[in-house]
Amino acid sequence: MINTQDKMAPKYLQVANGIKKIILSQGLSDDSALPSHSELVKRFDVSQGTIRQSLGFLAKTGWVRSQRGKGVFVNTIPACERREFLGNGAVGLLVVGGGLDTIVRRMIIDEVACVVGGLGKDMRIQNIQPDSTDFSQLKNFLTEIDSVALYGNVSKELILLLKQHNIRIAVIGHVPSDGAELEGVAYFRADMVMAGRLAGTVLNAYGHKKISLVIKSASSYSEFIQKGLCGACQSGGLELPAIYRCEDMEDLQSVAAELSSRPDMTGLVIDGGSCSRGLLDIFSGSGIKVPQDKSMMVIADGHVAEVQPSRFSKIYPYSCIDVRLQAVTHEALSWLMSGAEHSVVKFIAPDVRMGNTLELCS
Repeated sequence: MINTQDKMAPKYLQVANGIKKIILSQGLSDDSALPSHSELVKRFDVSQGTIRQSLGFLAKTGWVRSQRGKGVFVNTIPACERREFLGNGAVGLLVVGGGLDTIVRRMIIDEVACVVGGLGKDMRIQNIQPDSTDFSQLKNFLTEIDSVALYGNVSKELILLLKQHNIRIAVIGHVPSDGAELEGVAYFRADMVMAGRLAGTVLNAYGHKKISLVIKSASSYSEFIQKGLCGACQSGGLELPAIYRCEDMEDLQSVAAELSSRPDMTGLVIDGGSCSRGLLDIFSGSGIKVPQDKSMMVIADGHVAEVQPSRFSKIYPYSCIDVRLQAVTHEALSWLMSGAEHSVVKFIAPDVRMGNTLELCS
């Protein structure tokens, strides 16, 4: 049926706008075929003559072209015209690396949808691989948005591409993977220096004097965690005899073997839920008890610590430094929706969440 908000326009223009919405909402690319005349007649409940008039108007304005005996096909539509039709553009969420179906990513998607939907804007979601240099898959995505939140292993090359399209950019949670902050881009992330400092301070308060740090090799913020933890050690008289960098389960096996031979290192600071779950798996098989033998402070989003399922349910939830990714996402979206143009780098303070992986050192 025809969209009632266009009812003051001539019928053929109402239908033309409806066809534009089909093209954009379904992400039809160049050379994609439109539905047949008969299908459009049924969809819009109008005559064949009105459909021909609508398609003629769209052909005249450059949206489509007709090929005799083959049908009607979508043309390359200028980005400015797409955005103008969409009402100054939708808000995009571009996730770099991994999929969309993880606890953290689902939480980010829900938060973005909540903020964007609450202000009556449309939302577009796209996922690309971090090592991709072929951005052609973003072609339609970029023409439909006027602002975007980036999450994941964001590269300078990707940000520069977005800037070329005059898209406003907010980066969520990550340090740029290949350079410093760029002018005209907003960055929102947890204060990971403070997170490292808090983890060391809590372990110190529980009587742990020798601690170790386990961090992911690919982490873009491990240096900040290490800096904060070293600061806590210096001010609190803690020893940090070992820092382990892990890439896979084999590395974690080696770390667990060394930790089992060091009963004096009773406190662990672990970067991320995946490392902590891996160590718990290995510890359970080697007779190391958490938190009796080793106390853990995990630096991760609190939602992961709360809801991540595990067969080690008796020691969940984690004692963690909650990096509050939901709050970081909300700040980024609030900046995007405000229309602000200035660059900003904002750090969100983490929280301490006490769980079942921490015990007083005897």
